[in-house]
Amino acid sequence: SLFDYTCHHCRDSHEHLASVVEAYPDDVAIFSLPMPLNADCNPLMQRMGSKTNSAHRFACRYAALSLAVYQLKPELWQEFDHWLFTGKEPPGVFEANQRAAELVGGEEALTKGLNSL
Repeated sequence: SLFDYTCHHCRDSHEHLASVVEAYPDDVAIFSLPMPLNADCNPLMQRMGSKTNSAHRFACRYAALSLAVYQLKPELWQEFDHWLFTGKEPPGVFEANQRAAELVGGEEALTKGLNSL
């Protein structure tokens, strides 16, 4: 699953993908890879000459937070991923930073994780 937390189509499909995995846990696995629709961090978007839509302004940050949580606390990544996908839009960036920091053991740990990406 290539996705962007700020993409409304991705947000809709996430719930459906999760329900399939829940229904068939021994038969289905989803490999998830954030692919922000923001040219600031996605070279494909840069090559296409795409201008970043304001809806995807923080897509790079959400992706980085997700990857940092996965790197530092892989056992908590699914919880964080689900939390980011809950609702019609992602939570605010400040709130997402706070939640990621809580999960990985504090702001310092999160900063180290983000810097290692």
